[in-house]
Amino acid sequence: MENNIKMELPAAYREHVAVVCEKMARSISLIKELNYRLERQDMADEVKMLREQARCCYYVLAAAQNTLEMGHYQDNDLKPEPFCISDVIDDLLGEVRSKIRANGCGIGIEPEIEPDVICLADPERFAACFMNLLVNSLQNVDFEEGSVRVILKVYENAGVASVTVLDDGYAMSPATLEERRSDRGAHGFDVLREFSRSVGTEPNFSTKEYEGFGVTVKVPLAPADGDTLTFESNERGACIESFSPGALLMYKLDWIRVVL
Repeated sequence: MENNIKMELPAAYREHVAVVCEKMARSISLIKELNYRLERQDMADEVKMLREQARCCYYVLAAAQNTLEMGHYQDNDLKPEPFCISDVIDDLLGEVRSKIRANGCGIGIEPEIEPDVICLADPERFAACFMNLLVNSLQNVDFEEGSVRVILKVYENAGVASVTVLDDGYAMSPATLEERRSDRGAHGFDVLREFSRSVGTEPNFSTKEYEGFGVTVKVPLAPADGDTLTFESNERGACIESFSPGALLMYKLDWIRVVL
């Protein structure tokens, strides 16, 4: 059926995928060190080959990471609870800003975030979905002057908050978008689709080639009288580390000018 997850993978095999992620990340660390040494010796051709190798590694890591993420939906391993979606987005944007600044990237991230928005969903699954959207935009905007807008709005009458990631990058044609949406593979569209379905919504898309791409995800608001999951001090850090947004960014972002 259309709604079934096509990329099913037994739990035992997902353990092997996790090992692949670990080894591939180690390989990339070695590649980065070698890249640094070759650059110091002005070995441009060798650096170019090394970066292509790293790009392939990131592609594998992206697919492996998405496979692991999809396993949560396959196993119905979802833990919906009230959480402050404003804080989670702010934390993730902080991680991303630090990463792109450290690598000399000129991309601007423009947040328009309503404060203290409380939603009802699995916060870790939301974080993985949001990072997929954000990294997709980072990969497809101009390295020096591109911009990405992140908008969080509340629609009380509809009982949802909308999270929009909108870039001014290369985008894709409507035909390519439709093809990617209907495809089933280890990519961010699967993660986006399954998270939206898990909260009873559907994502909205806008695309215009060479002018920009946008995705909006709707997340249900939590009941006003419910308890809210708070992320303070050590608890907040533990939650962020559990889905490791910095590592997730590294795995997804195969745009070599940013990660090396």
